[in-house]
Amino acid sequence: MAGAISPEHSYIFVATTGRSGTNQLVELLNCCDGVGAEHEPEPQLNGRPLRWLMKERPGAGFLFPRWKASRIAERRTRLGCQLYGDISHLFIKAYPGVVSLLDPSRCVVVWLRREPEAVIKSFYEIACIPGEKWGNHWLGNPAWPGAAFKLTPENDYEAVAWHVLETELRAKRFRAESSKCLHLELDFKDLVDPETMHAWLTRHGLRPNASFDDVAKRRANDKAGQKVRRADPAEIARAMKRLAAL
Repeated sequence: MAGAISPEHSYIFVATTGRSGTNQLVELLNCCDGVGAEHEPEPQLNGRPLRWLMKERPGAGFLFPRWKASRIAERRTRLGCQLYGDISHLFIKAYPGVVSLLDPSRCVVVWLRREPEAVIKSFYEIACIPGEKWGNHWLGNPAWPGAAFKLTPENDYEAVAWHVLETELRAKRFRAESSKCLHLELDFKDLVDPETMHAWLTRHGLRPNASFDDVAKRRANDKAGQKVRRADPAEIARAMKRLAAL
């Protein structure tokens, strides 16, 4: 079966920007036989590790991937599962190097796609904005050496748009360098549709069990209750246009 997960695969990751359904993906993977998945398990390469990587601090690119890879292997053994999923949007931002340490031929990467405008809207509406003073999961300051896009955001929309586009650039770079991994495509709209997601899992060699239907129907990913403000689509489009011109 083309693009199918096999017994030779031991680890599954997700490449995404965030606000794209990683929580839901974990729950649905855990409804498959032989799979044990966790959402952003420790150790997370956020906070200080992510800042060190973005600031290109000497030794960070050597130390942190080895730390993470060893813990991932330990958790798979502890859970006793064939396929262990470390499902976090931090993967593409902070630890693609982990894959080479675990053996790329044993790794599956799910490319979870959601329209950038929708991601920006979701981040903005829960007042989750990147930068040193806003939280740990962001890529940080565009002025840091590790950033490809160099700009000073003029507002929160541009700060979020910078983060999303910076993440996508890292994703493209990783994909070009990781041909030995099994790469699987998954669209957000398919993830949140139970019937389509069941078919996706089956097509890629996983076996959803009896709990799948109940979990898939129960799980809502829009987190509407967390909204604290409403985004302006025109401001999102303006931010995207400015960054696209860089």
